[in-house]
Amino acid sequence: IIGHAERREYFHETDEDINKKAKAIFANGMTPILCCGESLETYEAGKTAEWIEGQITAGVADLSAEQVSNMVIPYEPISGIATGKSPDAQIAEEICGGVR
Repeated sequence: IIGHAERREYFHETDEDINKKAKAIFANGMTPILCCGESLETYEAGKTAEWIEGQITAGVADLSAEQVSNMVIPYEPISGIATGKSPDAQIAEEICGGVR
């Protein structure tokens, strides 16, 4: 599992770090699970879709189409963790559609 919110926050992992980890995971014959999600500030600013797109684009940089199609990319709406402001179903579906 790479790109998890806590790793990004507490260990200051960047999208480029996540990309390096994805490549290493594939090089070792495993399947990366690349988490993506936005902060409460990003969610409230209405920038969720572009934020997620940036995370994924950077996370899969220089990977083959086959590798990307074999990854698992869950949407982790960190904006909703302990805030009571979880994205509604329509927003979550839009984000998941964008990931696909």
